[in-house]
Amino acid sequence: MAREDDQAPGSGRRARPHERIEPIYRRLPRGPHSLDGAAICAHQRARIEGALVRAVSTRGYEALTVREVIGLAGVSRRSFYEQFENRHDCFLRTARALAERGFAGARRACAAAPDSASARTGAAIEALAAADPAGARLVLVETLCAGDAGAALRGEALGAGARMLSAALRGPGGETAPAPVLRVLAAVLAAMLEPLGDSARGAAASMTSIALAVAAPARAGAATVLDASLREGLRRTSTPSPGADGVRSPRRGCARTPPSGESAGADPAARADRVISSALRLASHHPVQRLSVPQIADAAGVPVDAVMSRFGDRDACVERALETAGRDVLALVERAGEVAEGPQSLRLALAGVLGHLAADPDRARGLTLVAYRSGARARSRAEQFRAELGAALL
Repeated sequence: MAREDDQAPGSGRRARPHERIEPIYRRLPRGPHSLDGAAICAHQRARIEGALVRAVSTRGYEALTVREVIGLAGVSRRSFYEQFENRHDCFLRTARALAERGFAGARRACAAAPDSASARTGAAIEALAAADPAGARLVLVETLCAGDAGAALRGEALGAGARMLSAALRGPGGETAPAPVLRVLAAVLAAMLEPLGDSARGAAASMTSIALAVAAPARAGAATVLDASLREGLRRTSTPSPGADGVRSPRRGCARTPPSGESAGADPAARADRVISSALRLASHHPVQRLSVPQIADAAGVPVDAVMSRFGDRDACVERALETAGRDVLALVERAGEVAEGPQSLRLALAGVLGHLAADPDRARGLTLVAYRSGARARSRAEQFRAELGAALL
C-alpha cells in the first residue's frame, strides 16, 4: 500500500505507476560480503541522496515521490523509511547535506589560497561555481517550494555563504564588510550563478571582482549624486498611485475600505492596480490555493465581475501581480545601470532593490516564496525573473 507522501501535491509531471524506473546506481552485491551494517546504511543513503537530486532536477520538488527516489536509488521502500520519515524529510536532509559539503569545499579552497582577499575570494567562488549545478539548484531554488522549512534552510545556506565571504574578504587588519552586505552579496552571487549554467566556472573571476568591489569601502562622495537620482526613481516607483476616487492604492499592504460608488466610476487602470496589489498581499499571507476571486475583489474594493472580466481567475491575478513586481525590480536595476558604471552601478542596484523590497515586504515575499508555491505558471514566471535579474546584475 502506497504511503501518503508518494502523492506529490505539485503540478510537475510525476512518474506513472506503470513506468519502470531504472536504477542509476549499482546495487550492493547479494550474499556474503565484507560491508558491515553501518557501511551498508551509508552506501544506501548516498544513493538515495543522489537519486533525489536527479529526480528533483528532472521534475522539480512538487512532483517528487518516494517511488521515484527508491527506483532510481535501487533500494527497497523499507530501507528508505529506515532512514527518512517521508519525501519532505529526505529532501530537506539532502539539501542540508549538499549545502554543508559545498561550503566545506569552498572553505577548504579559501584556506589553501594565497593570503590575499582576491585569491581567497576567487578560490572560494570558483569552488562553489564548479560544484554540481543540480545540487546547487536544489539548495538555492527548489527549497523555496518546500514550505517554510525549506525557505529557512535556504536562508541558512545564504548565511553560511556570507560567513565564508567574510573570511575570504577580510583585510590586513581583520576588517570586512558588514554582515548584511555580505548576506546580500551571497544571494546576488547565487542568483548570478543560475543563468550562467555551464559557464559558471569560467565566470568565477568576474564574480570575484564584483565581490571585491561591493565589499570594499565606497569612494567618499562618489555616489552622492547617483544615489539621490536612484532614490528619486525608487520613490516614484514605490509610491502608490491615486485612483479615480483620490484614494491611493494599497501598495504597502495597508487595508483599504471600498469607497461608496466605486463600482460605477472607478478608473479601470486604478482598479487593475488595486486588484493585483491585493492579490499579492493576500497571497503573501495565505496559501494561494485557499484564495478566491471574491476575496481579492473585496480586498481591492472592486466588483467581482470587474475582476473576472479583466483577469479571468485567481491564478491570473496572482501571476499578474508577480509579473508586475518583477518588472519593477528589473527597472530599478536598469536605472542603476543608466546612472553609473561598473561596481558603482551594482552598488546602486543593490541599494535600490533592497530599499524597494524593504518598503513592501509583501512584494519581497511574493517574488520568493509565493511565486514558487503558486503553480506551474507562476513558478515559470519566477524562473524567468531570476534569470533576467541574474543577467542584469552580471
